[in-house]
Amino acid sequence: MSHRCSNGAGIFNLTVGSTGTSGTILLGQSTISNTISIGNAVTAAASTQTINVGAGAASATNAVEAINIGTSAGTNTVTIGNNTFVSGLTLKAGTGNFSLNGVGATLYDVGTATVGGTILIGGTAQTGVTTLGRSTAGNTVGIATGDFAAATQAVNIGSASTGAGVFNLTVGSAGTSGTILLGQSTISNTISI
Repeated sequence: MSHRCSNGAGIFNLTVGSTGTSGTILLGQSTISNTISIGNAVTAAASTQTINVGAGAASATNAVEAINIGTSAGTNTVTIGNNTFVSGLTLKAGTGNFSLNGVGATLYDVGTATVGGTILIGGTAQTGVTTLGRSTAGNTVGIATGDFAAATQAVNIGSASTGAGVFNLTVGSAGTSGTILLGQSTISNTISI
Protein backbone atom coordinates (compact mmCIF):
# COMPACT_ATOMS: atom_id res chain seq x y z
CA MET A 1 0.00 0.00 0.00
CA SER A 2 1.33 3.43 -0.93
CA HIS A 3 -0.11 6.75 0.22
CA ARG A 4 1.15 10.24 -0.62
CA CYS A 5 -0.14 13.19 1.39
CA SER A 6 1.12 15.96 -0.89
CA ASN A 7 2.70 16.22 -4.31
CA GLY A 8 2.81 19.98 -4.76
CA ALA A 9 5.45 22.64 -4.18
CA GLY A 10 3.60 24.56 -1.47
CA ILE A 11 3.97 24.48 2.32
CA PHE A 12 2.73 21.26 3.90
CA ASN A 13 2.53 20.80 7.67
CA LEU A 14 1.85 17.39 9.15
CA THR A 15 1.37 16.77 12.88
CA VAL A 16 1.15 13.26 14.33
CA GLY A 17 0.10 12.93 17.96
CA SER A 18 -1.32 15.28 20.55
CA THR A 19 0.55 17.52 23.01
CA GLY A 20 -1.55 16.38 25.95
CA THR A 21 -1.74 12.62 25.64
CA SER A 22 0.48 9.71 26.57
CA GLY A 23 0.88 6.64 24.43
CA THR A 24 2.97 5.11 21.66
CA ILE A 25 3.48 6.13 18.04
CA LEU A 26 4.81 3.38 15.76
CA LEU A 27 6.32 4.18 12.37
CA GLY A 28 7.06 0.80 10.83
CA GLN A 29 6.88 -2.46 12.73
CA SER A 30 7.60 -5.02 10.06
CA THR A 31 9.35 -8.19 11.17
CA ILE A 32 10.91 -8.83 7.74
CA SER A 33 13.36 -6.88 5.57
CA ASN A 34 12.18 -3.33 4.90
CA THR A 35 13.36 0.29 4.77
CA ILE A 36 12.09 3.24 6.80
CA SER A 37 13.16 6.63 5.44
CA ILE A 38 12.79 9.95 7.27
CA GLY A 39 13.85 13.13 5.51
CA ASN A 40 15.42 11.11 2.72
CA ALA A 41 14.83 13.50 -0.18
CA VAL A 42 17.64 15.08 -2.24
CA THR A 43 17.99 18.60 -0.87
CA ALA A 44 17.79 21.24 -3.60
CA ALA A 45 20.63 23.71 -4.19
CA ALA A 46 20.78 26.60 -1.67
CA SER A 47 18.16 24.82 0.49
CA THR A 48 18.42 23.41 4.00
CA GLN A 49 16.63 20.32 5.27
CA THR A 50 16.34 20.24 9.05
CA ILE A 51 15.54 16.93 10.78
CA ASN A 52 14.87 17.22 14.51
CA VAL A 53 14.80 14.20 16.83
CA GLY A 54 14.24 14.92 20.50
CA ALA A 55 15.06 18.60 19.96
CA GLY A 56 12.26 20.05 22.08
CA ALA A 57 13.24 22.24 25.02
CA ALA A 58 12.90 20.68 28.48
CA SER A 59 10.31 22.25 30.75
CA ALA A 60 12.40 21.64 33.89
CA THR A 61 15.76 20.20 34.95
CA ASN A 62 14.06 16.93 35.94
CA ALA A 63 12.30 16.57 32.56
CA VAL A 64 14.10 13.77 30.68
CA GLU A 65 14.08 12.84 27.00
CA ALA A 66 15.33 9.27 26.47
CA ILE A 67 16.54 8.89 22.86
CA ASN A 68 17.49 5.38 21.75
CA ILE A 69 19.15 4.66 18.41
CA GLY A 70 20.12 1.10 17.54
CA THR A 71 19.88 -0.12 21.14
CA SER A 72 18.22 -3.47 20.45
CA ALA A 73 20.04 -6.66 21.43
CA GLY A 74 20.54 -7.74 17.80
CA THR A 75 23.41 -6.95 15.44
CA ASN A 76 23.14 -3.24 14.63
CA THR A 77 25.26 -1.16 12.27
CA VAL A 78 24.86 2.53 13.11
CA THR A 79 26.31 5.22 10.84
CA ILE A 80 26.10 8.89 11.80
CA GLY A 81 27.37 11.59 9.45
CA ASN A 82 29.55 11.50 6.33
CA ASN A 83 32.90 12.89 5.16
CA THR A 84 31.75 14.75 2.05
CA PHE A 85 31.81 18.51 1.36
CA VAL A 86 31.81 20.57 4.61
CA SER A 87 29.99 18.01 6.75
CA GLY A 88 30.54 18.31 10.50
CA LEU A 89 29.78 16.23 13.58
CA THR A 90 29.36 17.59 17.10
CA LEU A 91 28.91 15.40 20.19
CA LYS A 92 28.05 17.15 23.45
CA ALA A 93 27.35 16.08 27.02
CA GLY A 94 26.45 17.84 30.26
CA THR A 95 27.21 16.80 33.82
CA GLY A 96 25.72 13.38 33.06
CA ASN A 97 29.13 12.49 31.56
CA PHE A 98 30.22 11.07 28.19
CA SER A 99 30.88 7.36 27.71
CA LEU A 100 32.30 5.57 24.66
CA ASN A 101 32.54 1.89 25.42
CA GLY A 102 32.51 -1.53 23.76
CA VAL A 103 33.35 -5.09 24.73
CA GLY A 104 36.64 -6.76 25.66
CA ALA A 105 37.82 -7.22 22.06
CA THR A 106 36.55 -3.94 20.58
CA LEU A 107 38.97 -2.01 18.31
CA TYR A 108 38.77 1.79 18.65
CA ASP A 109 40.15 3.60 15.61
CA VAL A 110 40.42 7.41 15.73
CA GLY A 111 41.59 9.61 12.85
CA THR A 112 42.78 6.88 10.45
CA ALA A 113 42.17 8.91 7.28
CA THR A 114 43.48 12.20 8.70
CA VAL A 115 46.44 13.61 6.76
CA GLY A 116 46.83 17.36 7.24
CA GLY A 117 44.28 17.63 10.04
CA THR A 118 44.81 18.01 13.77
CA ILE A 119 43.71 15.77 16.65
CA LEU A 120 43.29 17.55 19.98
CA ILE A 121 42.54 15.84 23.30
CA GLY A 122 41.92 17.71 26.54
CA GLY A 123 40.50 21.09 27.51
CA THR A 124 42.34 24.39 26.98
CA ALA A 125 41.72 25.35 30.63
CA GLN A 126 41.44 21.85 32.08
CA THR A 127 42.64 21.32 35.65
CA GLY A 128 41.69 17.63 35.87
CA VAL A 129 43.74 14.58 34.97
CA THR A 130 44.26 13.23 31.43
CA THR A 131 45.12 9.53 31.44
CA LEU A 132 46.49 7.55 28.47
CA GLY A 133 46.37 3.90 29.43
CA ARG A 134 45.07 2.87 32.85
CA SER A 135 45.09 -0.92 32.68
CA THR A 136 46.25 -2.80 35.76
CA ALA A 137 47.20 -5.82 33.62
CA GLY A 138 50.31 -6.25 31.49
CA ASN A 139 49.94 -4.17 28.31
CA THR A 140 51.78 -1.79 25.99
CA VAL A 141 51.12 1.94 25.58
CA GLY A 142 52.56 3.18 22.30
CA ILE A 143 53.22 6.84 21.45
CA ALA A 144 54.37 7.72 17.92
CA THR A 145 54.86 4.06 17.02
CA GLY A 146 54.15 4.40 13.30
CA ASP A 147 56.83 3.39 10.77
CA PHE A 148 57.72 6.83 9.37
CA ALA A 149 60.59 5.49 7.20
CA ALA A 150 62.60 8.44 5.79
CA ALA A 151 60.25 11.11 7.15
CA THR A 152 60.83 13.20 10.26
CA GLN A 153 58.62 12.65 13.29
CA ALA A 154 58.74 15.01 16.28
CA VAL A 155 57.47 13.87 19.68
CA ASN A 156 57.06 16.79 22.08
CA ILE A 157 56.27 16.31 25.76
CA GLY A 158 55.79 19.44 27.85
CA SER A 159 57.63 21.61 25.31
CA ALA A 160 55.02 24.25 24.44
CA SER A 161 55.17 26.45 27.55
CA THR A 162 57.13 29.70 27.25
CA GLY A 163 56.09 31.14 30.61
CA ALA A 164 57.53 30.93 34.11
CA GLY A 165 55.29 28.10 35.26
CA VAL A 166 56.50 24.91 36.95
CA PHE A 167 56.82 21.76 34.85
CA ASN A 168 57.31 18.39 36.53
CA LEU A 169 58.10 15.29 34.47
CA THR A 170 58.25 11.81 36.00
CA VAL A 171 59.44 8.80 34.00
CA GLY A 172 59.30 5.44 35.68
CA SER A 173 57.89 4.20 38.99
CA ALA A 174 59.65 4.20 42.35
CA GLY A 175 58.42 0.76 43.32
CA THR A 176 59.03 -1.39 40.23
CA SER A 177 61.97 -2.92 38.44
CA GLY A 178 62.49 -2.66 34.70
CA THR A 179 64.39 -0.81 31.98
CA ILE A 180 64.25 2.79 30.78
CA LEU A 181 65.70 3.44 27.32
CA LEU A 182 66.45 6.98 26.16
CA GLY A 183 67.62 6.67 22.58
CA GLN A 184 68.61 3.35 21.02
CA SER A 185 69.35 4.41 17.48
CA THR A 186 71.96 2.38 15.58
CA ILE A 187 72.93 5.34 13.38
CA SER A 188 74.18 8.87 14.04
CA ASN A 189 71.94 10.83 16.39
CA THR A 190 71.98 13.34 19.23
CA ILE A 191 70.51 12.99 22.71
CA SER A 192 70.37 16.14 24.84
CA ILE A 193 69.53 15.97 28.55
